[in-house]
Amino acid sequence: MTQFIEQDASFFKESKDALVDRLLVHFVDICYNCMMLLRGGDSTTYVNQSGRAVRKAGMLRIRAIEQIRTIFTVLSKRGPM
Repeated sequence: MTQFIEQDASFFKESKDALVDRLLVHFVDICYNCMMLLRGGDSTTYVNQSGRAVRKAGMLRIRAIEQIRTIFTVLSKRGPM
């Protein structure tokens, strides 16, 4: 995803299109996980789709912020769907 954001001549249009196609398959799950990590509330953990308990604090929270920002940047650079 980071390669997509960077305007690098070596990352050709076909590669960008293939990346977006792969990303869109998992878009809902990625966004859901990020939002659950960022969501406030009483609990400090939540159970993800695989049944694993995930903490909602520390580095995971920072990574969720960065990942969701990156996802929306990729989608904004792709143009209309």
